[in-house]
Amino acid sequence: MPARLKIAFAHLALLLCGAWSGFDLWAQQSTDSGSESVAIGLLVEDSLWVEGRYGAEFAVKEINRRGGLHGRQLVLSVKSMEGPWGVGSSRTVDLVFEQKVCALVGLLKGRNSHLVEQVAAKTNVPFISAWAADPTLSKAYVPQFFNCVPNSEQQGRILLSDLKVKNGFETWFLVSDDDYDSRISVQGLNQLETYEKSPPLKHIKYNSPDDFEAIVKMISSQKPEALLVFCEPERSLELIRFLRSRQLELPVYTQLSLLQEGNFACMSRDHVEAVYFCDNGTWMSDTDSEFVQTFSREFGRYPGLMAAYAYDAIKILAQAIGNSGPDPQKLRESLSKTHYSGKTGAIEFDRFGNRKSTLKPGVVSSEILSASKP
Repeated sequence: MPARLKIAFAHLALLLCGAWSGFDLWAQQSTDSGSESVAIGLLVEDSLWVEGRYGAEFAVKEINRRGGLHGRQLVLSVKSMEGPWGVGSSRTVDLVFEQKVCALVGLLKGRNSHLVEQVAAKTNVPFISAWAADPTLSKAYVPQFFNCVPNSEQQGRILLSDLKVKNGFETWFLVSDDDYDSRISVQGLNQLETYEKSPPLKHIKYNSPDDFEAIVKMISSQKPEALLVFCEPERSLELIRFLRSRQLELPVYTQLSLLQEGNFACMSRDHVEAVYFCDNGTWMSDTDSEFVQTFSREFGRYPGLMAAYAYDAIKILAQAIGNSGPDPQKLRESLSKTHYSGKTGAIEFDRFGNRKSTLKPGVVSSEILSASKP
């Protein structure tokens, strides 16, 4: 184990041991029916990621306008995970013991989500991931963990089914980079029967824009029918734009993470077409809904996918808290029974915390993107 990783885990252990003695008292205080508010902690990967925060804030305002949680106001405490590796542990602990949140919501990538999951396991505070698609999060078997995002294995299975079965593409390239989430996604693909029976014509490792010309040459010479792109979102978008600028219009299948902060707006502006990903709910096409219209007025932007997931995560928690109260143990049990229909579709959790809802492939078309511009 790298030295800095050992230091991070040691730091987390000290924080939790120091705070543990006060946990029972905190749990009693958090369930006091006389409290005026209920606090939820929101952890964001980057302070510049405002789209998801807006979605969470929108949900909180909507809940409070309708009377709150049995008369108690819902409060959102936000912290960024920016800084040296491991700093997210202390910020998560601060939310639990200083801000006294009854639950945690993460708009995070996989590595930081694991840090939050460790705190959730030690403190018994439920953690809902509203962005990370890392399947190893649920494989840690932490009962406090729930994911309202389909993990990368679920997404990969659906994308390959559409690529190979529905559309009958026989030749395709896989493009990936060395980003942590990308590596985890490719590892998941390798375990799928569909992938094993008919692997890609070529697996290209994308390291920088310097590789663009080489990728174009390989595509032009071997003429694959489609691409499956599992790269860090900004790199994926750069690659797709470059291919389109070179009139290479072959279908690109990719993950929902492509639509992270600001990317949906960029794709709308540039009218990027023939990009396929797993379609969840009505968040993108329901342009005339009260949610979209009010959100756009309030924040001056169309609610992208991060906003939709954050909104759903807060609404799920509010529903569960309404049923059980904010006691962590009872809240976890309530979340495990979730049946919620939100902006990203129907959400239920399996016994490992994965999202159970049916996924289907969808295409980003110029018509939808044009209609979705703020």
